[in-house]
Amino acid sequence: MSFTRAKPLGWVQGEKVTPTEINHIDVNQSRALDGTNGGLYTPASTLNILGGLPGGMGIEYLTAGSIRMTDGPVDMDTLSPSHGIRYRLLQQPLVADIEIDCRIDMLLINGWVGGVHFVDLSLTSTVPQNGELIRVAVAEGIGPYHIIVRSGLAGVPIFDHNTPGLPALNPPTWADFIYDAVGAIWVMVGGHVYIP
Repeated sequence: MSFTRAKPLGWVQGEKVTPTEINHIDVNQSRALDGTNGGLYTPASTLNILGGLPGGMGIEYLTAGSIRMTDGPVDMDTLSPSHGIRYRLLQQPLVADIEIDCRIDMLLINGWVGGVHFVDLSLTSTVPQNGELIRVAVAEGIGPYHIIVRSGLAGVPIFDHNTPGLPALNPPTWADFIYDAVGAIWVMVGGHVYIP
C-alpha cells in the first residue's frame, strides 16, 4: 500500500499544517478509489481486503480482461467456468484450424468448410491452471466433418472425430477437456460423441 501518514504523531490544537504535509495528503487522496463516480485504475499489485473472512478477500488482475477474486478459501475468476464468474462462448463456423485458450469456456462450431480441421487447446497464450475446463461442441446438422483436438499448438492429438454422414443425420456432439498441470497437458474427460 502506498498510503502513508502525513504526520504519524498527529496535530495538536492550533498547530499549522505545513506545505509538505498538505502535499502529502493531496498525493494520498489522488491515489484513492472513487467510490461514487468510479474511474480507471492501474494497481501494480493485488488489492487485499482483510477482515473477518478467513484469509481475507482480494482482487487480482490476471491478464487482459480477466480478474480473480479471492474470498478466504474460495477463488473465483474470469478464466474458468469451474471458478464460477461467467461462461464465455465462442460460436463460429470452422473454416480453418483454430487455437483457443482458457479464456474460452466453450467453442461451439456452427458450420464447417473443408475437410479435416484441428482445434488446438493452447498451453502458452494464456497459461491454464490445473482443472481449467474447455468444451468443444459441434452443432446439430453440421457435416460431414472431421475434427481433431490437440493439446497445445500442433501438439498431441487427444480427440479425433470423423462423421462422413449427411448433415441431417449428425446430432450435436461435444467433448470436455481439463488441463492437467502435473502432466502439462489437456486431457479429454467426457462428452457426448455421435458415432455414425
